Amino acid sequence: MTPFLALLIPCSYAVICVLLTFLLYTSAKGEAQVLNKFSMAHDGKEVLTLPAQGGAASAAVILIHGLGDSAQGWASGAMQLQEHVPHAKFVLPTAPTSPVTLNGGYKMTSWYDIESLDNREAEKAAGLEESREYIAGLVAKEIAGGIPANRIVVSGFSQGGAMSLVFGLQHTEALAGVVSMSGYLVAADRFTLSAAGKGMPTLMCHGTDDAVVKHSWGLQSRAKLEEQGIANLQFKEYPGMGHSSCPQEMSDVGAFLKARIPAL
Repeated sequence: MTPFLALLIPCSYAVICVLLTFLLYTSAKGEAQVLNKFSMAHDGKEVLTLPAQGGAASAAVILIHGLGDSAQGWASGAMQLQEHVPHAKFVLPTAPTSPVTLNGGYKMTSWYDIESLDNREAEKAAGLEESREYIAGLVAKEIAGGIPANRIVVSGFSQGGAMSLVFGLQHTEALAGVVSMSGYLVAADRFTLSAAGKGMPTLMCHGTDDAVVKHSWGLQSRAKLEEQGIANLQFKEYPGMGHSSCPQEMSDVGAFLKARIPAL
């Protein structure tokens, strides 16, 4: 090996190490700066709250994460959506950690158990009712704090989107709206649309190339809701989008929030 190469290799390795360290540091620093915007509470589960900008909140958005994620995973998304409704606070709960049958019993954050990806309509979804009660408690807390039910939107992504549908559209009190991103109607065989749910403004967003929560499941969920008489449902599709989000979807959700919980 020439002296030049002998010097180049360790120098290159050192440069790479420095760059990786810098990237990890800046990433962690950026995440910390995001989380500094939030307050954190524990009621058996971690809850992040993004306060309204410039004063007391006149509306609230419950934003529910998906399987294996946490409140922190949607912190940046909440900040992006708040640009459309700066007068609203965002409440991000974290699911309990429990075994998930589909993943061989591996423990992870989950709002309910998933046994398979086949018959989603008749799935047992163990833990679903407990999670519904927990979300109901979050909504009740906001109402007790002075924000009326008709100024509260329940939203979520993936399993969180499923939770927003199954909670919000079966809730007996009319909310400002429901948003499901890449979600579906969990345990649809025992779902009953409430009287309040029939008129609930609802936005479902789904990527046509979603290989996790299939686009067809979203369409089936829409059909089920329409069969039960939902009157105010929008279903937006995003060509080529997989199990993720995109700028257009976030813009659409932001516009929905702005329409449902405008500034007072």
